[in-house]
Amino acid sequence: MNAAAIWKSGPSAAPLPPFAAIQPSQDLVSRLGWYTFYLEIYQQCGPIVRLREAQQDRVVVGGSEANVFWSQAASAHVQVCDPRSEQNAEYGVAKTIVSSDGPEHIRLRKVAKHGYSRGILEDRYGEVIELARRTIQDWEVGQRIAVLPVMTRLFTQQLGCVVLNHAPHSYEDDVRRFLYTVKMVTLAKQRSRNFLGEPVYLSAKARSFELAEQIVAVHRRQDSPQRQPDLIDDLLAAVADDQDFLSERELQIAALTPYIGGIEVLAITCTLMLYTLLRHSELLERVSAEVDAIFAAGEPNAQTLQTMEQLYHTLLETLRMYPVASLFRGTVTQPFEFAGHRVEAGQPISICSVVPHFLPQIYPDPDRFDIDRYTKGRQEHRHPGAFAPYGLGAHACLGAGQAEVLIMLTIATLLRSVRLELDPSDYVLKRSDNKLTVRVAERRAPMADSLAT
Repeated sequence: MNAAAIWKSGPSAAPLPPFAAIQPSQDLVSRLGWYTFYLEIYQQCGPIVRLREAQQDRVVVGGSEANVFWSQAASAHVQVCDPRSEQNAEYGVAKTIVSSDGPEHIRLRKVAKHGYSRGILEDRYGEVIELARRTIQDWEVGQRIAVLPVMTRLFTQQLGCVVLNHAPHSYEDDVRRFLYTVKMVTLAKQRSRNFLGEPVYLSAKARSFELAEQIVAVHRRQDSPQRQPDLIDDLLAAVADDQDFLSERELQIAALTPYIGGIEVLAITCTLMLYTLLRHSELLERVSAEVDAIFAAGEPNAQTLQTMEQLYHTLLETLRMYPVASLFRGTVTQPFEFAGHRVEAGQPISICSVVPHFLPQIYPDPDRFDIDRYTKGRQEHRHPGAFAPYGLGAHACLGAGQAEVLIMLTIATLLRSVRLELDPSDYVLKRSDNKLTVRVAERRAPMADSLAT
């Protein structure tokens, strides 16, 4: 059946979605993880169900048909900003690019599209690689490295220096603490609001906005007229044309948005990708050989990075098996029918977009890490609605291409510079645990050469 045929707009006399046979609990979700929980719901109950919540039941949709619906039609039926109203209040803004809808959202995306594009990094690959090398240069053979904290610091630097053209310097820890606390309190609901009043948080919040003010001020002065316009330049140009486009506070939050949307996703994905490589020795050999061949001819650039299929397919398979963003929430604004059930206006709704990632009818043997899924002749991810690691539809991640470049360059630099081993060697990652530790087994010769030059 054509996926679009299972939904239609407008009021419906169809029955309400059935209640799921299993309901979420903190223990169950902690044990399974959100997307595993929703996969079980899908397998037991189908593509649309209801979950019982304290205030109002929530409709949940999943599967490839749900992903196609969310991509093609959800913007006409679902508003996403309501779940982020508390976050906006803590930021002190009326809107952000992720919390807006309709024409306002379209306009914000249009202005920000260039600043989040892969293209703005084309002349900056060397800087990305150098930042990764500086992170690695003091590692000693035998040293144990906690990967996620290292990646978190590295991507904070990369986003600041290369995407925002303003290094975070001493503000790094403050920005991470501020953004993480807001997310855990207002979105994840895993921290009490009391955290928002703690002195350490208030200091981090104040210093984060101090950094944002500096970023905006430096761009207003245009201290580096030779560089290409970036995200902040484009936003300032839009504000110059229309004073009501963004308030000063909204401009400051926009200056922090690459950190808001990037630090955690980049760091976790890079950590998971490194884990999968170290767990699969044959795959590590394949990818390392490709990386060495590219570096032997010079540092990767926009053209040569596109030829690194082994590395790219490893990233795609990591995103499939270990998705970072999987659950999207909203409120229904216009009624519709989906899979034979009505969904009414005012209804809270969620989609777990990565349910198709684990369906054997789309990805045979879905629990096996297999980068050849993406080769010509297979391309399992091309099935409609099959692959959604970056979100869907109007709110799909603008910076997906940019993120892929940063991750691939970082992993390539690591593999070229050092040989790492899991520590302990039999470590198995838990989906709710990113405590990956590696041991430096060898400093490779190209590392010393690159630092010497």
